Amino acid sequence: KGGIALCTADFTLAKGKPPVDYTAFKRNAPGKKENGSLFRHTESWFIASLCYAGEGNKAWHYFYSTLPAVCAKDNPFNYSCEPFVYPEYVCSPASIDYGKGGHTWLTGTAPTRERVLCENIFGIRPNYMGLEIDPCVPSTWKRFSALRTFRGSEFSIKYVNEKGVEKGVSEILVDGRSIDGNIISLSYCDGKRHFVEVRMG
Repeated sequence: KGGIALCTADFTLAKGKPPVDYTAFKRNAPGKKENGSLFRHTESWFIASLCYAGEGNKAWHYFYSTLPAVCAKDNPFNYSCEPFVYPEYVCSPASIDYGKGGHTWLTGTAPTRERVLCENIFGIRPNYMGLEIDPCVPSTWKRFSALRTFRGSEFSIKYVNEKGVEKGVSEILVDGRSIDGNIISLSYCDGKRHFVEVRMG
């Protein structure tokens, strides 16, 4: 039932009174939708911010613990959503339906989570100079890999994290050759497959 509440729930309408300021989110029941729910779309940005701060363990905790299959595991009847698609929100403790998901299939959560996973956790970000590699992962991830197609070329990326750091790249090798910095230049975008080794530290 974990996640990040969008805001503190407002109970004015639930008490039979209209909100004094007529703020739109207060028209929802407490703990649902924008009125204090565990809002999945916004959580994606929170996870990304943890990665920018170098908090790989925390970022992965929130990413994993809010996966639909994980949320549905203990009590799928209470969760009440498909375990294979993100809902817009999950009811927070402020709601009588705490833990229940809502509004699947019509949320921007799925693409933002995919982007957070690829660009912030695995740290594979396209920019004008090439493909930037800046991972932020749990300290327990010692070896992992990813495959990224970028500008017509395929990059098979192997990460080595022997020191168990959460963030930081000490060296990147492309096709066995060390490059300067952590950006794979556009010169490698030649329509071929390239093998990349990212050494964290």
